[in-house]
Amino acid sequence: MHPFSPLLRKFGFKGGFEGANCLVYLPAYKVACWGISTHDANALAHDFENLLTDAALAHDYEKSLTDAVGGAWDQFPEELLREIPLFLWVYTDIQCLAACSILLRDLVYQKNYWSDKHIRLDVPELCRDGARACRALHRFRQARTITLDIPQLAWAERVPHHCLATWRAHQLRLPGDEVQGWESSHPLFGAARYSLTLPSNARTVYFGVKSVASDQRAYVMVENPHDTDSEIYAGLTGSSPVRLPDSKAHKLLMPPGTPNVVLLRWNARSMQLDVNGKLLCRAWLHAEAENAPAPFSFIFVWIFLRQERTQQRPVLLPMLTPVASDVQPRPILV
Repeated sequence: MHPFSPLLRKFGFKGGFEGANCLVYLPAYKVACWGISTHDANALAHDFENLLTDAALAHDYEKSLTDAVGGAWDQFPEELLREIPLFLWVYTDIQCLAACSILLRDLVYQKNYWSDKHIRLDVPELCRDGARACRALHRFRQARTITLDIPQLAWAERVPHHCLATWRAHQLRLPGDEVQGWESSHPLFGAARYSLTLPSNARTVYFGVKSVASDQRAYVMVENPHDTDSEIYAGLTGSSPVRLPDSKAHKLLMPPGTPNVVLLRWNARSMQLDVNGKLLCRAWLHAEAENAPAPFSFIFVWIFLRQERTQQRPVLLPMLTPVASDVQPRPILV
């Protein structure tokens, strides 16, 4: 179903849609707000980008701009036009929408309009151009959440507290068939959210972080994750792992073969692991512990398997993740 279908039905419009990047057909007019050509979009990008930050230019631009033939927006209820941006969340789609009429451009230009919206800025043109990415980040800073790609964070003067990041992981080449693992392809910022599917023969699972500058690791280890006798340990490279009390891994984990949503948060002194929206464990490091991984670290997952004839294999899929950690755990010394 096209994303505008519910909106059009609300106002009694009928029509067909042509593919994912289509034109929306309405009576007597073809609204080019979804599927503007690449050539037209590139031509309009310069004006739109400047309008994001230059109020004087925006005023001059508005005086010289009129809705031309093919932009007869007065045929449609203004209430409909004001709701159209609610159905867009990707920067390039919003950019195209702003080029459709003066009213829609003005809506896009209002910062407060985006206060309850989720905006994705992790698009190729903003991943290649730091200046444009910063302007877009400034424009949509009122949004409920802003999604960036990890490399884009290096361009931001100040990362918004409501920022989410896309990230990638690669599977590790570990010896034998009894262990499988993944590591993030780049350091993360104090948190990692991902989907993890465990097979029935999972024996031990490590959820951890690795320092960028060394091989120092901090981790949470879960033994027998699906059994009632499951145990949880926390550890740091160079020291023996410490068992944490009240393991409830078997209660929080989904049945084997079903994805779990894992959220790992950490800083140089603490670590917290949530599974499927509920706290699994928290741990603090001793004050004497040195060289613990900082918030800017790689994450890793190791899964040790029992030898069984099973077709199930573990699966890890990165998810949108917070950029910073606000963990304030209870002191469980490691």
